[in-house]
Amino acid sequence: MHLRTDRPVSVAQRTRRDLLRGRARPSAAALRPPWALPEADFVSACDRCGDCIRACEQRIIVVGDAGFPEVRLAEDGCTRCGDCLTACRGKALRGNPERDRPWEQVAVLADGCLAHA
Repeated sequence: MHLRTDRPVSVAQRTRRDLLRGRARPSAAALRPPWALPEADFVSACDRCGDCIRACEQRIIVVGDAGFPEVRLAEDGCTRCGDCLTACRGKALRGNPERDRPWEQVAVLADGCLAHA
């Protein structure tokens, strides 16, 4: 499973952080916690308090680059409980867990996936 990021990236879109870390290509955008505002609005509204990280029982929300929370789904999955949403004081996470989709990204199962076999 992967998130689709097939568009080419120009040299101007590479960040200084990518270059200093020796990344030939810029890293993919971080997956923000469920019900996060669009990236620019999220970065403006998030005060990096860590309340959403502490509220996550699955421990999938971690401190990412520049101290902003991001989701890592390698160890566990999101249950969409809404605890991170409730804990967010800065209102960088907004939505209704019973009505709204937690993410705009869509998982894509490639043809080589064992589930297709």
